[in-house]
Amino acid sequence: MPSGTMSPVMSTYALYTSVTQMYQPQSLVDASGKVLEPLKGRQYEAGVKADYFGGRLHATASVFHIEEENRAQSDPRFPNQSIYISGGKARSRGFELDVSGEILPGWDAYAGYTFTRAKSLDSSANSASAFTAIAPMHQIKLWTNYRLPESIDDRLSVGGGVTAQTSMYNEFPSLNYARLTQGGYATVDARVAYDVTEKVTAAVNVKNLFDRTYYQRINNVQSGNIYGEPRTVLLTLRAKL
Repeated sequence: MPSGTMSPVMSTYALYTSVTQMYQPQSLVDASGKVLEPLKGRQYEAGVKADYFGGRLHATASVFHIEEENRAQSDPRFPNQSIYISGGKARSRGFELDVSGEILPGWDAYAGYTFTRAKSLDSSANSASAFTAIAPMHQIKLWTNYRLPESIDDRLSVGGGVTAQTSMYNEFPSLNYARLTQGGYATVDARVAYDVTEKVTAAVNVKNLFDRTYYQRINNVQSGNIYGEPRTVLLTLRAKL
């Protein structure tokens, strides 16, 4: 941080843990017409949160462990027929780091990183694909917002951010372990806002500024692949009561 922008004060730390049980009945059916078994699993998370410089800088570090079984996956032997298989047991482990705060008066920033590693826990199917098809191994998020100084026009603020990730894939044991892969990609967002009055703010938000084409989730070659949001422009007008 630039010298003189923050005065050191005692840091504040908080530890937290959470355990979540998953049990979700499924209505999808397999090739024999039988309804799939419920999705079951548990998620464990533990971390530490810290505030520095009188709350002007926030940081979080956490680790997670997820185990699940029976997640529905399209059966690649029957494309476009709404036939599914249970994914077997899978485990996903990783950690998250993020930091946010005010770098200079009027200039805020955020940075986050997530690492995820998935593994099959049995040989019934490539159940790791339940995670690898939606969660990349590495993901980085950056965002910054700057409010112009009063000498120019402190009612105007501009911001921008980047989300970047490594590849995702779905693997099919019944097709000799063929893989369907979405390569790594990055998207850029932007925002311009203007305080019309003390209580009314107009803003233009642009998602996926460069109109990057990508899949946010992959399933199989024939179906179930979900495109990410294309370039979207949203104009908002917000008023405080």
